[in-house]
Amino acid sequence: MSDQSWLAQFGEWAEKLSDDELKRAIEFMNEEYRMRYQRAAILAALNFKPGDWIENLKGSRKLPAGARGHIVAIKLDRVEVHFPDYEGLWAMTPTLIRKVDGPPAGKDCKPH
Repeated sequence: MSDQSWLAQFGEWAEKLSDDELKRAIEFMNEEYRMRYQRAAILAALNFKPGDWIENLKGSRKLPAGARGHIVAIKLDRVEVHFPDYEGLWAMTPTLIRKVDGPPAGKDCKPH
């Protein structure tokens, strides 16, 4: 089944629900999504260890995509990463980073 036909069926199903039923269904799906995302983050964190060099996959206002840093600590569903070029420590979700071989080229950065 294509995404478009599935979405059309979902839209038809949602139209048949009362406002209260639709609200409860959306709350349930939101909670399910949040739990799946958190589970994915926990599993991803198992692939890292403190001292590993990583690359940020998704840019933000203060930290661009491709920034390299090293993992300082691993929490339940987050990793704390030090980015020497940006002089900061970020708590990041492990699903948005990937392991790389070492520090940025031309840098002599040592993990804490």
